[in-house]
Amino acid sequence: MAHPENTLGLNLKPLNFKGLTTVYEGLELLKKTLAGLSCQPRCWANGDLNLAGDILTDLGERIAAEMSEIVAIAKERQPESVDDRALRFFLLMSDEMWAHANPDTMVAVFQLIVAKMPTIKQIENIKALEVQL
Repeated sequence: MAHPENTLGLNLKPLNFKGLTTVYEGLELLKKTLAGLSCQPRCWANGDLNLAGDILTDLGERIAAEMSEIVAIAKERQPESVDDRALRFFLLMSDEMWAHANPDTMVAVFQLIVAKMPTIKQIENIKALEVQL
């Protein structure tokens, strides 16, 4: 059953940060594998992708869309634990890493990601308040 949220029909929203990261890493591996396969001579004819190459490329693009959806969910969702904070940073950093080839730009982007995240102390304070309530 397809879900309208994304192109492969994956139901990503219920996943916690650990689940999102696990699926992201799996999709990344699949995307790279498909990219490698589509570079094989058997996927080309007369300088263009043949039907097999087109299918592999399309599947890779759909996987990339799912990965973008995971990052969008991670951007919206606030971490509830120190582990969630680290996993959220990993997802946001992984996504940005491919967009910025300049190391100085990457460092600046990473600093912005960290600046927008709740601190470990803030997460601990929220957990302490929840216990008191």
